[in-house]
Amino acid sequence: MQAGEGDSRSDALRPVLGLRMSGPALVEDEPDDGPARRAGMRKGDEVLAVDGIRVRTVYGIGLALKARKPGDKVEVRLRRVEWDGTQPQSRELTAVVELESRAAVMERMKYR
Repeated sequence: MQAGEGDSRSDALRPVLGLRMSGPALVEDEPDDGPARRAGMRKGDEVLAVDGIRVRTVYGIGLALKARKPGDKVEVRLRRVEWDGTQPQSRELTAVVELESRAAVMERMKYR
């Protein structure tokens, strides 16, 4: 699939990171037992890039994954803010996530 082409796959077959996200690509909830958790992602992480493609929104993540398929592995660059007791410390890290289909994520969420 080339950049600018529409994604003709059904919504259920589109590849996803397996996260609930909001606004500027922030992980909204603690990831379930899916690929994001296995890659070490957690609530509050901000996704900065997917396979070298800078993203700023959840929509941008979808665009970056458009040419991928479930089972592919992607490198996700994150910003994580942690407290050292008195002040926040921001750091960037990289996680490798094996993509899942949206259908697989939705099936797992049924049993939560």
